[in-house]
Amino acid sequence: MQNKKKLLIFDFDGTLFDSIRYLSEAEVNAVNEMGWNPITLDFARKTIGLSLSVIYEQVSGDKSLSKLQEFTDRFNKYFFARAKEAGYFDGIEEMLASLKEKGFILTIATGKGRASLDRLDEMLGFDKYFDFNICPSESEPKPSPQMVNKLLRKYDLRPEDAGHPAPSGREVIHTVFERIL
Repeated sequence: MQNKKKLLIFDFDGTLFDSIRYLSEAEVNAVNEMGWNPITLDFARKTIGLSLSVIYEQVSGDKSLSKLQEFTDRFNKYFFARAKEAGYFDGIEEMLASLKEKGFILTIATGKGRASLDRLDEMLGFDKYFDFNICPSESEPKPSPQMVNKLLRKYDLRPEDAGHPAPSGREVIHTVFERIL
């Protein structure tokens, strides 16, 4: 039976990009600098994939988001100081090149902000693989299905035409080749 998937929607952090450690450390450090109740690395790891505005509300309790920009600046300071040490998980670039060659529409739906994603694109050059990416500033943040729905509408596709390989790192390669190809 031939696969009918046309659109593949990837998360970025922890799925394609080996950034969990650096994101978690950046969140812990930013929270400490803000003077809020300390959080653990384990707590920070569980928030990866959420937008910084959602994380901010969770860790500060401030629904007005009055210090969101300050928190974001501190978080980015720590994250981008170390982001160059991270990179794609082993085998990801080869997998993306193969999928692109096979004609799949490759997209990213991420909780990362637009400026941060664009900055990482400058570092990694992932735009050569991806046809489109979407961030919380352009849609409701995860876990809302709005990002996926916008991608489906953009390419005039139905949900059954899309695949969303959800595991992280090396597991995503297995999932793509086992379930999608």
